[in-house]
Order: sequence, then C-alpha cells, then structure tokens
Amino acid sequence: MATYAGFFDASHLARVFRRNTGSSPRQFRTASAD
Repeated sequence: MATYAGFFDASHLARVFRRNTGSSPRQFRTASAD
C-alpha cells in the first residue's frame, strides 16, 4: 500500500510540476544534468 501511495504521489507531483513549469520532471533533470 505504501508503495502504491508513493507511486501515486510521484505521478501527482509530476503532473503538478508539468502544469506549473510547462515541462516534465524528467526533462528538467536532463536539462539540469547538462
């Protein structure tokens, strides 16, 4: 159950992040790595 909740939180945060920034966390990390 905790794993499911963690996954849900992660996807929810990703959705909020994308709405707020216009990019996905994955793209953000890739850009930051460069």
